[in-house]
Amino acid sequence: MKKHRQNQISLRFLNTLIFGILILLVSLGAMGLWTVNIRQNIAESAGNIRALENQLAQLDRAIGRVDSELANAKTPGALLHKMELAGLDLQPPADNQIVRLNTERRLAVANGQRLFAREMTGPEDLALAEGGLETRP
Repeated sequence: MKKHRQNQISLRFLNTLIFGILILLVSLGAMGLWTVNIRQNIAESAGNIRALENQLAQLDRAIGRVDSELANAKTPGALLHKMELAGLDLQPPADNQIVRLNTERRLAVANGQRLFAREMTGPEDLALAEGGLETRP
């Protein structure tokens, strides 16, 4: 009887050990599958990021081309050429026709920031800024 009881105890211990090892193997397998899944998601994300970076580089190149075309179109020579093609007989303005505006003061008035205008300019300039249209060359 004593042997039978020892066999039962050893069988229980062996069963518990086998069950524990089985649980450990299943857990390790699940962690392995989870790791593979995470790596696959990382690889897909990296591929998406590369594709987006390529699109961004293409857009940057396109913007650069448009900027250079715009810069070329704004040159005085190109503007004169377009003016001649259109048949316009325009002359450049005389020096007394040019009025230069202080843009900081105009922005302050446009935004209703009179306090900002007081800090930026003296009291005589504030009167001009509040007047609106008067400017100094």
